[in-house]
Order: sequence, then structure tokens, then C-alpha cells
Amino acid sequence: ISADPLLTLMYRFAFFCLFAVVASETTNWNVAFANNGGCGCGTGGCGATTPTRQTFVIGTEDTYPPYSTTANGVVEGLSIDLIQAAAAAGGCDVEMMGLIWPDCLRSGYPVEPALTSNNLAWYLGPAMKQGQIQGCASTGIVEARKMVVNYSKVYAVGPSPSIIVPAGSGLTLANLNSITWVEGTFSNNGLLNNFQAGLAAQIGTQTATAGNANDAIAKVTDGTFQAAIISSNNIPTSGWTVLSSISGTPFGVSVPKGAAGKALIACLNPGIDQILANGVAANICQQWVAKANGVAALTPDCTNPNTL
Repeated sequence: ISADPLLTLMYRFAFFCLFAVVASETTNWNVAFANNGGCGCGTGGCGATTPTRQTFVIGTEDTYPPYSTTANGVVEGLSIDLIQAAAAAGGCDVEMMGLIWPDCLRSGYPVEPALTSNNLAWYLGPAMKQGQIQGCASTGIVEARKMVVNYSKVYAVGPSPSIIVPAGSGLTLANLNSITWVEGTFSNNGLLNNFQAGLAAQIGTQTATAGNANDAIAKVTDGTFQAAIISSNNIPTSGWTVLSSISGTPFGVSVPKGAAGKALIACLNPGIDQILANGVAANICQQWVAKANGVAALTPDCTNPNTL
């Protein structure tokens, strides 16, 4: 150290400042080191890796209100909101892809109850088969389909089979003598069975199938039949009265059999349990009831599927 008192003081001041900086940086480094589990380690400690949050693509029929539809170029609906909430609760992300239903599962031929090993490959839609999507929303849980796909837990109840008659017709369940329903969708459903059993003593009761909801409605409109059984989301917005309805088919997310499908279900199932138990699912459903503004075709069934 210099004999010059002023120079010595300057040296000491500089040394003090350098010491303070080093001490500060050492403290900051130690904190960072501790927070990161040590040199080169993540928060889980040396050798640990942070789990990657998986993203899955789920297909959804985008002309199926109120469960899924396209508005202003965005796919939205009750199923979309419920699945996204379940995914968030389960710890994964989902992207929804609007498509036509046959891209998920084909349902024209063969008839589902008659599925055999020879036509299983055909039955799986191309988007699922080619891996463009890892699952399909709003899939009615049908026993025959389990030969082709696996299901998530039930997250919602589908549209209600409903007996409708023209408004102002004066018709009731007691005086109906003819009815038509949509072939394949509601044939042999509980509502029709109960209806027919109740009229077993009434001579002349007739039933017949129709190709789709519009065909069934047309057969009533032209006087061929008095009533029709159609899905609640196909009831016209005016001019019809609902005489009776029952809960629809339980909905789950269908996934192809294999690793990708298992991974998606492993995320969704805990999330579905959570949103059904904590009221999130009920709140979401009630929001869509409010949006329907009394229109039967747009009003979902908010029954908790766990109670069915």
C-alpha cells in the first residue's frame, strides 16, 4: 500500500466497493443455485426433467348445436367447453378441430350392433385412423363401438329423444295412434318402448322409421303420422309441442385403441371427475341453457351423468 495517505484511502475505498459487488453477486448466485437444485439442475434436483405438458387434437362435428358448432370461424359449444375444462384440470391442453362426423366414426353401414372384426377397420373414420386427431368429442357411448374405440369417462348427456306433435293439434300421449321415429338413432329406445307399452291396448297404433329428423317431421306435416320421435337438438324452433322426452345417450370422448388414446384418457378422466364433482361442469352447462333462450333445440340436458 502506498505511503501517500490520500492514495491509500482511495485504494481502500476501491477495495471496499469491489468486495461489496462480489458479495452481492455471490449471494444472488447462491439463491439461484439453491432455487435450481444446484449446478445444471432443474427444480426437481440433478438429473430431473420438467414434465412436458401434452397437447392433444380432438375432432368434433361442427354442425351439432348446442354441443359443437362453428361461429365466426371458431368451434364452440357445450362439449368444447367441458372438454377444455377437463383437460385443464387434468393437466394437458386440447385443440378442437371441426370436421364431419364420418371423419371420426362412420355410422351408415354397417349398423353398429352388427359390427364384426371384418369391418372394424372400415368403421374408424379417416381422421382418427390417420392420426390427425387423437379423439372425438360428443361420442355417444354405445356398446358396439367399444370394439373399435375406447372412451373417456362420461362428461355430459346427449340430446334427449323427444316425442313431438304439431303445436295446437290437441294431441296427447293418450290419444296418439301413429308415430314415426328416426331409423337407427332411436329405434328400440326406452322412450319408444314405454310409449308403445302404454298403448298396447289401443288398436291401430302404427309405428315406422324415417331416414332422418327432417324426414320424420315431413311425415307428420303431411299427415302420414301424428307424431315423431327425434333428437331434442333437431326440434324446429317453432310450431311443435314436446309431449315427452327421456335422457339422451351418455357422451364421452372416443379415442383409438393404442398409446395415444390411452395418454389422452389418462389426462381427461381425472379432469372429468373433478369438474363434475366441483360444479364447474354444471355451471358451464347452465351458461349454454341461458344462451338457448328457451329454444328447445339449443337447450342441453344438464343432468349430472354420474346420477344416471
